[in-house]
Amino acid sequence: MLFDRAKGVMYELNESASAVVELLTTDPKPVGELVDALCTQFEAPREEIADDVQTFIDDFLEVGMLTTS
Repeated sequence: MLFDRAKGVMYELNESASAVVELLTTDPKPVGELVDALCTQFEAPREEIADDVQTFIDDFLEVGMLTTS
């Protein structure tokens, strides 16, 4: 779970979203490298993982829980 203190909103994360957050907080990397890392962790088609990662990033950018540098 992630808590947005500014908005007072709690986000419940599924297993793959939790893995994305863990990767971003421990070793931020480009989206393609995130997808590669998750492909080794989860048994799912690369395209599905890439779509899920992009959706997560887009959603969290939109609500301000993630920024780009």
